[in-house]
Amino acid sequence: MFTTVIGNIKDMEHEGLELETITIPSDHLQKKVIRVMSDFQNEYGINIKDSDCCLEDGSVFFQNNQKMVVLKVEEDKCIVIQPKDMNQMGQTAHYLGNMHMPVDIKDNTITLHYDAFLEQDLAARRIPFSVGYKKLDKALKHVEFGHKH
Repeated sequence: MFTTVIGNIKDMEHEGLELETITIPSDHLQKKVIRVMSDFQNEYGINIKDSDCCLEDGSVFFQNNQKMVVLKVEEDKCIVIQPKDMNQMGQTAHYLGNMHMPVDIKDNTITLHYDAFLEQDLAARRIPFSVGYKKLDKALKHVEFGHKH
């Protein structure tokens, strides 16, 4: 049972270590309790005790002189929206927020999990987007603003 994350592989020395990988879908990143199987066919439980800790691609659960146990996130089918200007960015973000869609906003793009209805609606609204597979480093989050409907 892993109860803590000791770091991220991109920030840790791991040359010469055997890497045991646990692969999960990105929607499991927000879960605190997970039962998983590694590429070595070892079954583990993950129960992160620290409420401030977030699982992410490359999270390291264990390391000794011979091996490191690392989390890998599967690629997800995503919609990546590329608004043409700041006005369209604001309108699109407002629209997605009203639908309570978890998103990642960075580098002037909005990324979210694939949804067939949303794909059709974005096309009808003539909002530039692409559909493809992408590795999400962190779980998509709902933008947190207090409001009432």
